[in-house]
Amino acid sequence: MVAAELIAGARDKREQAFIESFLASFQTVSPSDALGALDFYRRFHLSHGVDWPDCQIAATAIRLGLEVFTQNVKHFAAFPGLRVVRAY
Repeated sequence: MVAAELIAGARDKREQAFIESFLASFQTVSPSDALGALDFYRRFHLSHGVDWPDCQIAATAIRLGLEVFTQNVKHFAAFPGLRVVRAY
């Protein structure tokens, strides 16, 4: 999901190649991340208006103990235990 969001921001083939090279150093998500994301989606989609991609990102970050760097801080406010940092 994160890879797709980053690739979607590429303006040309050169940028896409750079993003794909960058992404090659990361691990892929586990099935438990999808189940965690589904739980978040059930709990917060209607009450907080969160989208599926944000649920997937949050579930993965929480499992790995990582922070989420984003400009859309309010999109991630609903997820308990998630550390969110405003990017740049």
